Amino acid sequence: MPRLTKIIASIGPSSDNAATMRGLAEAGVNLFRFNMSHAQYEEVHARCAIVEQLQRDGFAIDIQADIQGLNIRTGNLGDHGVQLNEGEVHWFVSAAGDGKEDDILVNDPEIHERLALGHSVVFMDGAIEGTVVEIDGTRFAVRTSNSGMLLSRKSVNFPDTDLGAGVLTEKDRRDINFILNETTIPWLAVSFEGTGDDVREVRDLCGNRPRTFLTSKIERKVALEHLNDIAAASDAVMVARGDLAVEVPFEQVPILTRQMITLAHRHKKPVIIATQMLLSMAANMRPTRAEASDVAHAVFDRADAVMLSEETANGKHPVLAAQAMAKIIDEAETYLYNRPNYFELIK
Repeated sequence: MPRLTKIIASIGPSSDNAATMRGLAEAGVNLFRFNMSHAQYEEVHARCAIVEQLQRDGFAIDIQADIQGLNIRTGNLGDHGVQLNEGEVHWFVSAAGDGKEDDILVNDPEIHERLALGHSVVFMDGAIEGTVVEIDGTRFAVRTSNSGMLLSRKSVNFPDTDLGAGVLTEKDRRDINFILNETTIPWLAVSFEGTGDDVREVRDLCGNRPRTFLTSKIERKVALEHLNDIAAASDAVMVARGDLAVEVPFEQVPILTRQMITLAHRHKKPVIIATQMLLSMAANMRPTRAEASDVAHAVFDRADAVMLSEETANGKHPVLAAQAMAKIIDEAETYLYNRPNYFELIK
């Protein structure tokens, strides 16, 4: 039986070459994705050329570009970063201010206008957390609740803060214009959108270009309040569990995932489950039992696609990771749709 659950693989340093991308296609990958946060335009052209050759060779494979969106990050903190200790207060400055010598830059020029005392701040995908305790013009102070080394150009999340309307930066607009006019990439992923209007803004930029599809990545708490509108405005929905687990309690993510699958299907839109599905394979040659179960349960919940991120972008074994995911999907779909009695298979 043809595999019903599709596989998406992220392209990065470990896989950004024709041989590995062909190996991924042979393993069963259906869609390559890459992040415009890091990609240079000449790299995009090269990847498109590889995909076009694979298509000519008979592989049913396509490509998606993820628009960076409101990707708030720290500035340059040197080679070693800054140590933040539990209970300490550290000052930060938005990109609109000069700040003082020891202030830590945050690249959003308007974040100081949207913060309020007591708002949570989360650094580096949850590694360090804190609370806003003072605001002074473009500067704001954060008291950290745990210790860690804050590094350069790492993520900063503000789960309690309304980041305002619109998610597109000037870079995003340039990137979208490039993709629309200089490539044949059919899938664009909208990052950090909060409402359906954010998706419709990207749709308006695409105009009447044929075969352009928008995937909405659900990774902000505010997006959960507008899921119906976002799904209605999108061509597909991605449950971006990594960033989402920073914005909401991690124990809620499995429940939210199942709810989003149901909601997307109610709108007749494909739904993708993403982040850390086989993360241990970034270093190891086999997945953990828990990871295999995670992929299988995505199939059992009728997800339309599952995604490999770091496993294929930066991992040591990108093709093995894709092969492992395909095996898990095949076994889960056989059970789900053919319903064998596994006790009868034991000889």
